[in-house]
Amino acid sequence: MKPRILITARECMNGDNPAWQVNKAYTEAIIKAGGIPVICPPQALEQLEIIGDLCEGMLVTGGDDLEPSLYNQPKHPTTVCADYALDKMDMELISYFYKFRKPILGICRGIQSINVAFGGTLYQDLPSEYVPMREDGHSKTEHLVYFEKGTYGEQVFGKVFMVNSYHHQAIKALGNGLTVSGVSEDGIIEAVEGRDLFAVQWHPEKLVDVEEHMRLFVDFIDMCKERM
Repeated sequence: MKPRILITARECMNGDNPAWQVNKAYTEAIIKAGGIPVICPPQALEQLEIIGDLCEGMLVTGGDDLEPSLYNQPKHPTTVCADYALDKMDMELISYFYKFRKPILGICRGIQSINVAFGGTLYQDLPSEYVPMREDGHSKTEHLVYFEKGTYGEQVFGKVFMVNSYHHQAIKALGNGLTVSGVSEDGIIEAVEGRDLFAVQWHPEKLVDVEEHMRLFVDFIDMCKERM
C-alpha cells in the first residue's frame, strides 16, 4: 500500500473566484516518491483531525507570510500575510502530526510554519533585519547550503550543496526541539530537523531530477510507510 500524504492548500484566485491551490510540483514529487497526495484546505479542527487520522504523513507547503502575532511580534511594513485560517491550519496540523509521531516535511513557508509552531520566531524582512545579508550571497536564487556534521542533512547532501531558495523571511530564533541542519553562505538557517521531521527553506520539489533533492521525498515516504 502507498502512504497518504496530507498537503496543505494555499489561497489563490481563479479568475474572479477565490480558490485553494497546491502547486503541481508538490503533488508530482509525492507521487514520484510513492505516496498518495491528499490536498487539505483550512477547516474546523475536528475535520482537520479526521483528515489527519487518514494520512500517514504531512507536507507543509510554501505560501505567503505568517501572521507575526503568532510569534509575538508587530507586523513589519513588508509583511504580506496569508489568510489567518491558513496559519491556524498549519499550526494545528503540525502539532497534531507531531503528537502522533507522523512524519512531517516542510518546504519554504513550511519551515517557517514549523519553526513558529515549535515556539520560534522569524525575520520578517531579511534585507532590513538581517545585518550579514549581502547582495552577492543569500539574495541569489541559487546558492550554497552548508550542512551541520552528524545531521540528516549532511547524510543526504554532504558538507555543502547547491539549492534554489527565494524568500524574504526566514528563521530567527530556533523553535524548541528543532536542530539546525543547514545554513546558507551568509548564515541564514535553510534546513532544520527534529523527531520524525525535516524542513527546508528551498524548493526541492522543483529539483527532483537531482538525486539528493529527490531523496528528501523518497526518505519521507519511506518513513510514512513505517507508520502504516
